[in-house]
Amino acid sequence: MSTDQEAVFRAGEGDAWYRRNAAALRDRDDPVMQVLRGLDRRDRIRSVADLGCSNGWRLAALRPDLPAARRLAGCDPSGAAVAAGTEAWPDLELQVGSLARVPFAGAFDLVLVSFVFYLVDRPGLARAVAEVDRVVDAGGVLVLADFCADAPFAVPYHHRRDVALLSHKADHAAPFRALGYRETFRLEYDHDCPRLPGLVSTQVPDRMNRSAVAVLVKAAVG
Repeated sequence: MSTDQEAVFRAGEGDAWYRRNAAALRDRDDPVMQVLRGLDRRDRIRSVADLGCSNGWRLAALRPDLPAARRLAGCDPSGAAVAAGTEAWPDLELQVGSLARVPFAGAFDLVLVSFVFYLVDRPGLARAVAEVDRVVDAGGVLVLADFCADAPFAVPYHHRRDVALLSHKADHAAPFRALGYRETFRLEYDHDCPRLPGLVSTQVPDRMNRSAVAVLVKAAVG
């Protein structure tokens, strides 16, 4: 029987992840931020959702680059991260939630999902994709960053040995392309060497660390 990974993260592993990584959540120059700052038509983005936002640091860092954004919302399974972010940036709309249970009504011009899908158990993947798709407005942009592999595979999640958690390596943008999203940009890089410029898949032979930031545009209605 597969482990309900969402339940494990809600029950405490989300808080543990935040405690391990809180000190490093300030990198304005990582590949995800580089891609976000280079998006076209940033002055037309009025609403942003970061799904798996930790304490909301990326939303706060993006504000100067998105002058028209009036709604900056984020969700994370870690109650500790959400509480810390709410204290630090009370104007952000932060809530506890997950990809399978996004706590926001309505849709957003820009949705960010950074290194979350690899932790979604495969029985819950379709629901997570559907929830993310629900909150991307027609004509909106999804920026999806995650481990990327030519063919799907999984390895044990090494931070926990008491439960059978897995890290899934796959092209997590593929389900959205199948739904009609148009991929307009992709940056591939080695997760352990994110500042090496111009890396493509042939230059990242270690499939364990190959990562990608994909920009996907949802088809407009009509």
